[in-house]
Amino acid sequence: MAVGIRVADLQPGDLARLKKAHPCGGHWWRVNRVGADVGLRCQTCAHYIMLPRFRIDRRIREVIRPDTDTDAASAGATAAASANETDADSNANAGLPTS
Repeated sequence: MAVGIRVADLQPGDLARLKKAHPCGGHWWRVNRVGADVGLRCQTCAHYIMLPRFRIDRRIREVIRPDTDTDAASAGATAAASANETDADSNANAGLPTS
């Protein structure tokens, strides 16, 4: 969770909590587009809005950036699993006679 984040630091995929709730009751918005305007999608009702940067800058309370470490951890787990399969294959062939 990043507190005090500015609009310039926003990236698509971030979750932003705004000061006022959406009429549906949701506070959390997913950033879909960052440019001159910022595109946000409500996580409660899926309503899409685009606001100028200066309006978003005043309204953001906090931002949560999805962890990129989980991708690295899953890639490491996949590599370890394939290494275990290779060891299992070499152990299975250990009892066969070679020509």
